[in-house]
Amino acid sequence: MTYTATITSKRQITLPAKLFSHLGLKKGQKLVIEQRGDEFVFRPAVAAMYKLMGSVKRPAKYKNMDIDEMIEKAKMEYFKKKKI
Repeated sequence: MTYTATITSKRQITLPAKLFSHLGLKKGQKLVIEQRGDEFVFRPAVAAMYKLMGSVKRPAKYKNMDIDEMIEKAKMEYFKKKKI
């Protein structure tokens, strides 16, 4: 199936509602974008994490957090250090 998306002036892409629903995506969900030649493959970031599961140890400070919580905590720590 082929879909058409629009790129806004802020370089944001709006996915067609049917595609969004079909893929089971949620607002705020992270996507991994892979370029293959002149094509792009989009997949939920969680799927990429599952591929790595078991090959990368989770730091103790991220124990019992889901991926979005880990990302937010890591970003906060990173930018806190940058402002010093």
